[in-house]
Amino acid sequence: MNSRRRGLQALDTLIYAVVMTAVLFVVSTVVSLLFGRGFVGTKHLLFFVGFAMFGYGAFNLQPVKPWKDDDGDTRRDTPKGLQRLAERTIPETYRVASRDRLSTGAKLFVASLFVLGTSAAMEFVFGVGSA
Repeated sequence: MNSRRRGLQALDTLIYAVVMTAVLFVVSTVVSLLFGRGFVGTKHLLFFVGFAMFGYGAFNLQPVKPWKDDDGDTRRDTPKGLQRLAERTIPETYRVASRDRLSTGAKLFVASLFVLGTSAAMEFVFGVGSA
C-alpha cells in the first residue's frame, strides 16, 4: 500500500505541475500577445514566473518551526484554486487523500521546474527568440 500511496502522490504532483504550466502558458501568451511580444514574451514571462515559483516553492519546503506549529499541519487542507482544478482531472479512484498529499511548497517547486523547462524548451527546442 505504501508504494501505491507514493505513486498516487507522484501522480497528484505531476498533474498539478502540468495544469499549472498549462495555465501559466496560456496566461503568459495572452499577456505577451496584448503587448505585441509574441512567443518571445511568453518565453520570458515563463522564465521569470518560473524562477519566482522556484524560490517561493523552495522557501516553503522548509519545515515548520515547532513554536509556530500551533494548529497542526495546515498545509494539506482541502484543495483550492489550481489545486482543485488539477484534482478534478484525476479520476476518483486515483485521487490522494488530503492527509497523504505532498505539501503545496513541494508541488509548487515541482511545477516551477516544469515552467522553467517549458521556457527552456521554447528557446532550445523550438527556437523561439533565436537569431
